[in-house]
Amino acid sequence: SYGYIKIRSCVRKHSSRTNDGVFRTYIWNPVSESITNYRLRKKDVINDYKKIVDEYKDIFSDKPIIANELDGYVFKQKSNLLMAILHTGNESNKSKLLRGRGWGTVREDGSLDSSQFDSMIDRFHREGVLTARDYEFAQKIWGLMESLKPDAQKAHKKMYGYYFNEITAKEIVTPFGTYSGGYVPAKVDIYTNEDAAIREERNDLEKNNNSFQFPTTGRGFTKARVDAYAAPLSLELNLLAGHIDGVLRFSFVEPHVKQVSRLVMNKEFRAKLGEVDPQIAREMIVPWLQRSAQQKVVLPSDTGIGKFLDGFATVLRTNVAMQFMVGNVTNAAQQLTGIIVAGTKVSPRHLTQGLYTYIMSPKKTVQAIYEKSPWMSANQDSNIYEVQGAINEILVNPSVVENTKNFAKAHTYFLQSFTQNIVNSVVWQAGYNQAVEKGLSEVEAVRAADSAVRLTQGTTNAEDISRYEVGTATQRLFTQFAGYFNMLANLNASEIQKISKTMGLKRGAGKLFYLYAMGFAIPAILSEAIMI
Repeated sequence: SYGYIKIRSCVRKHSSRTNDGVFRTYIWNPVSESITNYRLRKKDVINDYKKIVDEYKDIFSDKPIIANELDGYVFKQKSNLLMAILHTGNESNKSKLLRGRGWGTVREDGSLDSSQFDSMIDRFHREGVLTARDYEFAQKIWGLMESLKPDAQKAHKKMYGYYFNEITAKEIVTPFGTYSGGYVPAKVDIYTNEDAAIREERNDLEKNNNSFQFPTTGRGFTKARVDAYAAPLSLELNLLAGHIDGVLRFSFVEPHVKQVSRLVMNKEFRAKLGEVDPQIAREMIVPWLQRSAQQKVVLPSDTGIGKFLDGFATVLRTNVAMQFMVGNVTNAAQQLTGIIVAGTKVSPRHLTQGLYTYIMSPKKTVQAIYEKSPWMSANQDSNIYEVQGAINEILVNPSVVENTKNFAKAHTYFLQSFTQNIVNSVVWQAGYNQAVEKGLSEVEAVRAADSAVRLTQGTTNAEDISRYEVGTATQRLFTQFAGYFNMLANLNASEIQKISKTMGLKRGAGKLFYLYAMGFAIPAILSEAIMI
């Protein structure tokens, strides 16, 4: 309620004093900028994770490890055994691991009988299966997980008024020394436990259901555990990247999504929105908040046939993209026409100046842009998917064929990305210069430049795309390659509405012709010429 009153009292003076309107100030900017901060922090943490994995890559092996003490259980590869070691960093995880997999029992006095598991570990020490480097790796992973807690605790305190309970680490004594232990997520193996699989599917559906009242990133890791419950814990070490992502989204995005959600759910605010469009909150803002919080554009199907078709559609969409786009010089050259499209938001004079600045010193220009714009740095100066791929390559030991496929997927749009990054840099520099010339503050000029890139070039970010591009894998198969053209349609339609409302169609005929030329005709003619 306070947020709505504040908006109502600030509308007139705020909109006349700054470049950002009320919608951007109180709904768009808080969420969008929190996601940018999340991406920047994630890049740092994932790079730290990669440094650890690179330092200890010699310890990973794809050879199976047999544990006769555990009724002949076979760890498929060394990373699975190391994940088991990570679970022993605190009493709660160790108990759940051993009880869930039948490797330990609870005595009459309530203590854990881990004799079988401990016997296996002792043998692995003697035979050199586990060495000091294995525990050094584990300790660094525990330290990385610990580094995520301060931001998560701060966010939890801000939203709920108290700090969540933390899992207490347990010292591990080995022949190589004593290690302090720590925390890793106790994720139940959904491939061996049907209840866990059902819960995960239900959570996915609820988080992406438009009727779900408060969009959320999820906060399962902050909730108190039910110690009596035990199911087989996952031993997949590469799941840690997903945990890192979830904690960082909670820490940086959740407080702002929650804040905006409270405003959107306010009855008086919804009534005012309803006067403009009764569907706008439910059909636009809430779904946008949901995909912003979840950072997902692919929704789960809720039927068996839907899930079957989604699997087929995912493979087909990926293969089609690689078939058409890998090494597509023509399409990469067509990206350059985006500078013309940017003329709908930025004057040709500033675009010319921006292009000249970039040509004279491309590296210096790009570096200056990254220093000023966290959004550009997070979206253009990030190789996070390549980093995660490199981590998985070490942990999972994929085959040569799988490595080749993964490389092709990661670099499908390498030529397009190269040329589009040039266009984005030119447009951003031009938008920034134009905003500064208009007298906007530094913060507002950076936001205006970010907006010029986002609205005229498009992005694939979950918070930036239209709802039309969101759906199940099967639905998205029929919208492939449509994102850029959908962006053009929205851009031109919005500009036409502005001109018609402010000037009328007759007085605004000149501007409408300019819009038609820059936003449609010239880019289309140049694209066709490039193809020819």
